[in-house]
Amino acid sequence: MASDDKNVYASVGDWVRKDSVSSKISPSIADADFDPNKGGGLTALRLTDGAKVWFAPGHPCSPPRPGCSPAQPAAASSISGVVFSGSIDGHIRAFSTEDGHLLWDFDTVHDYPTVNGVAAKGGSLNGAGPVIVDGMVYVNSGYTRFGMSGNVLLASPWMENRRLYGYCDCSCRGFALASDDQIMACGIRRTNTT
Repeated sequence: MASDDKNVYASVGDWVRKDSVSSKISPSIADADFDPNKGGGLTALRLTDGAKVWFAPGHPCSPPRPGCSPAQPAAASSISGVVFSGSIDGHIRAFSTEDGHLLWDFDTVHDYPTVNGVAAKGGSLNGAGPVIVDGMVYVNSGYTRFGMSGNVLLASPWMENRRLYGYCDCSCRGFALASDDQIMACGIRRTNTT
């Protein structure tokens, strides 16, 4: 959940399996067979009395792909006038805090080039919400327990025109923009700890 001085914003993380009775896929395995049209949404509730201010429905998976769901179980984050919500479908979206209309949408499910040489791919957004600081949006993309696996940390300027830019490089010691019109992508190397 996220909040401001008027509302609390709660994302709806209700993924729905296509066939929950006969599914042979464990809920702890990525790429489960979710319904690409059911689930998700974002609700604004007034702080003073708990009344619903608005509801923005989930966005069906487009295109449908294995592990995709419109559910939005990732933590929401907000800045003045905007609430960000990630989805199992791999999209990070920005909504107006005033009425819930969609301001911005970016599909993170792509392969990304990185300077650190780690192959990086976006996937489902679950767990921690995006971090927005000093005009930059940072989001981790790829969640292997439910949805689509991946291993990338993305960073992009949050601009008035509300669009994510192209791609650029990052270093292992921190982020460094290669140019002012690109997104930063860092691959995360998975290690076996057993």
